[in-house]
Amino acid sequence: MKKIALITMAFLGFQSLSAQETTTRKDTLQGGLRAERTCYDVLRYDLNIKINIQDKSIVGYNDISFKVVSNTKKIQVDLFDNMQVDSIVFHSKKLEYKREFNAVFIDFPTNLNSGNEEKIRFYYSGKPIVTNHSPIDKKFNLDRIRV
Repeated sequence: MKKIALITMAFLGFQSLSAQETTTRKDTLQGGLRAERTCYDVLRYDLNIKINIQDKSIVGYNDISFKVVSNTKKIQVDLFDNMQVDSIVFHSKKLEYKREFNAVFIDFPTNLNSGNEEKIRFYYSGKPIVTNHSPIDKKFNLDRIRV
């Protein structure tokens, strides 16, 4: 009887281990401290967007000012995949980039040197994710506020 119980427990333990989620490439790109993310420090984001209320969409750009921490020719910027990258401009020239899930890998024509401060203009558009359960919904119940 003890052998059957031990075999059953071992089998259930093995099933439990094999049922655990595996880390995906998307998870690694989003949460990992990859070289493309750690080679620079953002100093400032300057957002300039137009909101289309009827269409529930936005279009605009983000000027990203950053300091280069280590020499690089490529950086990673995150943008939800429901948003489209229209173009990325650096020193008045469009840059090449590659999109993978929510990660955008931006290639520079020359090396960015450690210590330099740089700026890119990141044009994008799309329909932001709409949620009924935003953090502000939990913090403030606007129906209960009386004036």
